[in-house]
Amino acid sequence: MVRRNDLGLAYAGGKGVDRDRPRAVALFEKACDGGGAGGCESLAAVTETGSGVPRDTSRAAQLFRQACNGGDAPACTRLGAMLESGQGVPRDAGAAVPLYQQACDGDDVAGCERLAAIDDQGVGGTADATHAVALYQKACDAGDAHVCSSLGQRNERGSGAPVDRAHAIDLYRHGCKLGDASGCAQLRRLGESP
Repeated sequence: MVRRNDLGLAYAGGKGVDRDRPRAVALFEKACDGGGAGGCESLAAVTETGSGVPRDTSRAAQLFRQACNGGDAPACTRLGAMLESGQGVPRDAGAAVPLYQQACDGDDVAGCERLAAIDDQGVGGTADATHAVALYQKACDAGDAHVCSSLGQRNERGSGAPVDRAHAIDLYRHGCKLGDASGCAQLRRLGESP
């Protein structure tokens, strides 16, 4: 049996069926009302952008919170971003941190990246480059090509990690293989092959 949220996504994107945004929204609403965190996340996403429904960032934030509380890690990241920017909710960067942590713990790469950036910048406390590097490594391991290449630069310079040229080259190579042009450029600069 196809889940309502999956069917809604098919209608929203026109994948295997004719695109029908009103039907997609109705399916997202039914999935969310039925306790489906994915349905709430999908409904929040279209509500945030006004895709098939009136744009309402405040309602989107409420729906992202409901999805996050239901275990949808990407929804936690999206809610954190709204809190950081003050979009639809009062701005509160400090409240975004535990949401990014929850998202990262749920293997949402974007949540790990945001948490790492906060650690790098020292938002709400002291900067922690070592913890940021560990979070960036998690994102790289999950396949984020750009993060792999950026992490290579950190290892090459010793920023938050010991200087390790061989590991930097491995990271550049991994980023390049995943499609990041900057990783490929760094390899060329060092006289290494992809």
